[in-house]
Amino acid sequence: MSANDQLPWIQAERMLIRQVVTAGKPMLGVCLGGQQLAKAFGATIVPTTKEVGFGPVITSALARTRLTTKPKYQVLHWHGEGFTMPSNSEGLFSSPNWPNQGFQLGSAIGLQFHLESTPATLGELVNVDSDFINGSVLRESPSQILQTKFDPNCKVLLFHILDYLSHFNYNNE
Repeated sequence: MSANDQLPWIQAERMLIRQVVTAGKPMLGVCLGGQQLAKAFGATIVPTTKEVGFGPVITSALARTRLTTKPKYQVLHWHGEGFTMPSNSEGLFSSPNWPNQGFQLGSAIGLQFHLESTPATLGELVNVDSDFINGSVLRESPSQILQTKFDPNCKVLLFHILDYLSHFNYNNE
């Protein structure tokens, strides 16, 4: 699935995202959601080096000020496209293979990688989409991906992001 797909619901979702963020309400977009957020505010979705499996993301100075003190996380990647940075956004995360792994735009944060996955959801993903793993720069087999232990710091980061977003004004109409 791509944010560039010409499906009616994709365009409608981007319009909703734009309304939510313009109203100052908090939003977290993950993978396709991050791409939708970026595209809703004028960025483009482009083919990238395919990252599928576990690999690093590096935190920017801004991310270390707002969200975490850690310079790097080992996260789950599952993408072959990425976003360019929307105007007025601030970079939060990068990887050695694609510089735009996460950004903040007002009350919203968009991520290209996955912090929300669990061993169970990863098992389902590998089961239904194992062909997508082929050609990844991370060079992991399906069994290697499934055997990788999730870094507990990733859940901590996810909760820090959600806590940070919870401070934005929900009721701003």
